[in-house]
Amino acid sequence: MGNFSILIRGLIQTSYFFFVIFLLYPSINVNQILIGVLIILIYTTRALVADIRDVRHNKEAGKQTIPVVFGNKISKTFIAIILLSSVLIQIVFFNSYLVALPLVLFAIAVIFFSNGYILHQLMILTASFFHINFIAFFTNQNLIFFNIIYLGIFLNFIFYPLLQRRSNPTFVS
Repeated sequence: MGNFSILIRGLIQTSYFFFVIFLLYPSINVNQILIGVLIILIYTTRALVADIRDVRHNKEAGKQTIPVVFGNKISKTFIAIILLSSVLIQIVFFNSYLVALPLVLFAIAVIFFSNGYILHQLMILTASFFHINFIAFFTNQNLIFFNIIYLGIFLNFIFYPLLQRRSNPTFVS
């Protein structure tokens, strides 16, 4: 599926959400559609980050992914644009800046951080925390607590690989 595989993966994840919505509610509303769009964008981004991680192997295998065709720099810019679009949708329609904090931090990290393996692992956690934040938002939970936990994980993922450690030589540049 080449470049469309990242979008297909996002659509698959969204289909699970809409399956539950159609089981529980007789009709669908705008907020539910927007949440579905956010799920597509988050999981499409996650798949694109995985393609950045695998760019060397995909190139050797002759796969035509976005990072192979356009390079990592353009792919990372595309990721940042998708994530910031997600943030914009979330802030404009749901009016909570704290829900979007993991996406903002990851968008910054993806521009400045080069380790594709670490970025992919962090994107998995970012997507999870974004969804946890959304659930907390809709159930009137304290978002500061969840964002502090994410910030600790985020900083650990960004700075720990930079430490010179004999036990962790593969991540030291």
